[in-house]
Amino acid sequence: MEASYPPLGDRIDLGADFAGQKIHVFQAGPRTAPPVVLIHGASGNLRDFTFGFIDRISDRFRVIAIDRPGFGYSDRGDGNAHLPDNQAAAMRAAAEALGVNRAIIAGHSLGSASALSWALDAPETVAGVLVLGGVSHPWKGTAGHVYDVGSVPGVGHMLAGAVAAFVSERRAKSGIEAIFRPQAAPDGYADYVGVALALRAATFRYNNLDIGLLKPYLKRRSPEYANLATPIEIVHGALDTIVPPDVHSIPLSQKAPNARLNLLEGVGHMPHHVAPEACEAALDRLSASF
Repeated sequence: MEASYPPLGDRIDLGADFAGQKIHVFQAGPRTAPPVVLIHGASGNLRDFTFGFIDRISDRFRVIAIDRPGFGYSDRGDGNAHLPDNQAAAMRAAAEALGVNRAIIAGHSLGSASALSWALDAPETVAGVLVLGGVSHPWKGTAGHVYDVGSVPGVGHMLAGAVAAFVSERRAKSGIEAIFRPQAAPDGYADYVGVALALRAATFRYNNLDIGLLKPYLKRRSPEYANLATPIEIVHGALDTIVPPDVHSIPLSQKAPNARLNLLEGVGHMPHHVAPEACEAALDRLSASF
């Protein structure tokens, strides 16, 4: 599995403060350019960004794509690694180890929770936030039966192994089409992104925890968005049914004082692939903060 989808970058040792945890990063672009940190969403890894999007921005940005803790080739970390603020702290330490002390932080889907947490907890290190189809607020109902049960200690560990074994790579690839709707996934994306990495039992469990325990975290922290002075660009597909904009991005744009909402008509959950120009323009506007 790993042989088919090897690491694309380097594993950064975070040192004693993080008990030797290592975070996998991929870098592109001039080292003197404004830095942009890219954080992927649930069930993903940094390959989502290296499939085309980084090539569009690496001419004018120093791009650092990161595997979130427990995904791709990043170590999971301590027992509270499911919390977006703890994930943000580890990724921030990785950026600092690379000599990046202030950057634009871009998060897709669940990764936006970490991007916003990064800005809340260390605003001096954030020039701006780009939210791409992002999760930002608690929602009605549950995260779904598998995620709710999967977050239960002990039970979740056994469930993760059983479900991961049952879900074939072929079936997981078909799920990619659902994530892209109403657009089609780009040719070659499913084979490139490495869905097999997400089907490893440990990674599958981490994903259950991240999603199943996210709602109470957002309920606690989303009121703090009103205090964010950081410039925020929000790019969200109007037809996104995975992360509905009326639950997340629209309330975020109304609460955060320096947020700008870019609602894309006819677009689903993957704007950085199907409407990359809008995402590029948002990054260019944020770069004025440097």
